[in-house]
Amino acid sequence: MASPDNLLDRAVQPFLRACRAWVSSVTSPRSRRTACVAAECSSQNLALAELIRSLLPPAVARALPYETAKARLPPIAARFPAADRIVAIGDVHGDVDALRTALRSARVLDENDRWSGGDTVLVQVGDVLDRGNHERAIYRLLFSLQDSAPLSGGAVHILLGNHEVMNARLDFRYVTRAGFDEFRGARPRMQFAPSLVHAIRSLPPFKRPRAVALSPGGSLAAQLALRARLAVIVGDNVFVHAGLRKDHLTDGVHSRKGPDHALNMLNERTSTFLMGMGSLPTALRGGRSPIWMRDYSRPPVLDPGSDVCSMLADTLKFLRAKRMIVGHTPQLQGINSVCTGQVWRIDTGMSAVYGGVPEAFEINRNGKVQIHTPDGAIDGCKRFH
Repeated sequence: MASPDNLLDRAVQPFLRACRAWVSSVTSPRSRRTACVAAECSSQNLALAELIRSLLPPAVARALPYETAKARLPPIAARFPAADRIVAIGDVHGDVDALRTALRSARVLDENDRWSGGDTVLVQVGDVLDRGNHERAIYRLLFSLQDSAPLSGGAVHILLGNHEVMNARLDFRYVTRAGFDEFRGARPRMQFAPSLVHAIRSLPPFKRPRAVALSPGGSLAAQLALRARLAVIVGDNVFVHAGLRKDHLTDGVHSRKGPDHALNMLNERTSTFLMGMGSLPTALRGGRSPIWMRDYSRPPVLDPGSDVCSMLADTLKFLRAKRMIVGHTPQLQGINSVCTGQVWRIDTGMSAVYGGVPEAFEINRNGKVQIHTPDGAIDGCKRFH
């Protein structure tokens, strides 16, 4: 009799073939979407395996080793080609209305919540979770845009912030009661490790569904493992939640193959952690990690000759990039730049809990920056500090 692993693998293959056939039928050889969708299809192994699991008797599904459902995460690229227009949105923290305002001011979302950005590349730099009441609604919107943007030649990159990692580690200090209620009905999608089961059971009952969804291997955590990244580079622009330092990418064996490989591996290890198949990467631990550091985002003004600006310049040179775009620290004066334009701080505290203005950052292929506000666009030159 075939093993459960072989049965699951054989069941997945027809779905993969159907997915690839669909790609061929809806994309032309010249379409930029062809490569994007093909890559997405190869990443659907896990989702398809989960579909098969859902069709099996629960006792059988739970008995399957989770590595079977992994079906190997696809290579996780961090560097993408330059784009004519890139739009970036800062920390949202559970405020879906603020997100809609920012996206519409940047002309990438229509009144029916559909993609209207054409071939624009959109980046959201993390911290969707906590403080607000509509976190799942935000992810539904972002996931929908991520799926539909390639049909027009665009793309959507979702990044991870410190609050996503905090929730994966069951740190719920900043969750509202509505934030817990939004996850009611969440069910385990895999057999959690006994230690995690114990940790979830030790929580008050109203917190457990959120823990089930966001724990490594949970339903939303697994979606983020496939859909989100720690950092991406689009053209000569580096996007990361809090910041990157050169030593984040040169501390370990993977740095010998260059910065791209090191960043790819950091993304991959982060996804593996969210899948429940590995520990939190060492580079993400501590206050100076890419999701926690504040070197580039405060104080309001940085001397171009400061050690911080020199560290930033060294990191950008190593990454073969011109600028870094970060969130993490609210800039209640609005999106702004320091270090002679080498870093843009785009967390405006747009969530209602902070009361900041929803703004969107735009940069074109030539490096010209515009700031989109509810009252119109502002030349980025006016926001240099």
